Amino acid sequence: MSFLTLLRATKMKKCTLCKKDKEFSSFHKRKAVKDGCRSACIECEKELAQGANKEKIQKYTESYNRAKGCKSWSEYLEDKRRNPIPHSFGVAKRRAQKKNAEVSWADKQYMQDLYRNAKEANTIFEAVGLLPRFQVDHIVPLQHKTACGLHVEYNLQIVPRSWNLEKGNKSMAIYC
Repeated sequence: MSFLTLLRATKMKKCTLCKKDKEFSSFHKRKAVKDGCRSACIECEKELAQGANKEKIQKYTESYNRAKGCKSWSEYLEDKRRNPIPHSFGVAKRRAQKKNAEVSWADKQYMQDLYRNAKEANTIFEAVGLLPRFQVDHIVPLQHKTACGLHVEYNLQIVPRSWNLEKGNKSMAIYC
């Protein structure tokens, strides 16, 4: 029987954080130490890590919000819940910018109205008890191997969600 096995079978170890005597199984292993275990028990290490992470996240979020003049996360979520149209428009806008498909001459108000109309259509159909969900679709996909569509009012249409998912990244020419 090895020294460590014998030590673990006969002794308890004291946690340096909570100061309680605990079994060796309550400690993470550490080969560099004589008894083969870390000095703090698993529970204390978890609490320490969670507390440190919460503090780091809170400090980072506060400094980021101050620097950017942003809302808090809860204010952002509440605003998104109260007024979802600009959010869905913003998601499509970010995606289009990412793919370099947005142009400065696009009628942004018309596009925002299109997203609003899709949301209203969903609300009306749900009130009547029908389930087709509507989405705003790019007629020519933003990213395709043969063509690249733009995020402009002429390339947008309101279609049922199932149709949009079936269409995927294919061009509209297949469906016309």
